Order: sequence, then C-alpha cells, then structure tokens
Amino acid sequence: SHPAQAAVRYWPASTARTGAQLQALHGDRVELRDGCFFVGERGQPANKLAWFHTEIGLDIDDAGYLILRDRVDGSTRGRIGEDMSWGGPASAKIDDAARRALHEACGDGEILVVGSPESTERFQMRVADLRSRNSRR
Repeated sequence: SHPAQAAVRYWPASTARTGAQLQALHGDRVELRDGCFFVGERGQPANKLAWFHTEIGLDIDDAGYLILRDRVDGSTRGRIGEDMSWGGPASAKIDDAARRALHEACGDGEILVVGSPESTERFQMRVADLRSRNSRR
C-alpha cells in the first residue's frame, strides 16, 4: 500500500511470478531497520538482506503494524518483526538492476530469498489443525 511504502527505502521483491519451490521448513525473524528488510538464518543475527516473492506485498494492518500481505488472496502473512516460516531454500530471479538498487539503498549485504514467509505462530496453528484433522481419520 502507499502508506506502507513510506517506511521502506526499497521494496525487495521479484517481478516475475514464482515457480516451483523447495518446501523444507526455514524461518527466522524478518526485521525492518532504517527502511531496509533484514533476516537471520537459523538463529544467526539478522544481517542478510531479505528478498520476497512477487506475490508478497507490504501493507499496514488496522492496529498500525507493517504486515506482509498475500497479493493473490489478500490474506495477512504476518507482522514485520515477528518470527516467520517459509519453504526453502527459496529461490527467485533477481536481475542485476534490482540487485544494484537494493544494495544502493540498503548496503552490500548478502541477499537471502525468504520467498513468501508466514507468521510462525500462524503456520504452527495451521499445521496443528491439519494434523489433528488427519489423526481423526
């Protein structure tokens, strides 16, 4: 959304639709610092630049928090700053111009594709619900 864009220096997302992805569980906290998105990996410091799939957008929820929103179905994926989970290792095409623009805006850090992250809490609730439904069969 327009109001959310004011909080970031550069929106790090692919422009091409996402294809098939690996589905191993990855996750950590997605943080916004000085207008740039950073992420850690498996408990490491959040010092890598985050990169999202094109289907993910940035918005502000009713409570005023920056959130990741699914641009396909409109659902909230999670709030920036909370623990997130994603399938991976995620991949995305990052062209040279986009890579350069991200580095100019946010520094020369390593880029980690987080793809389409979801709040870890929501993910665990959804998976637990699926597990409980399957165990009743």
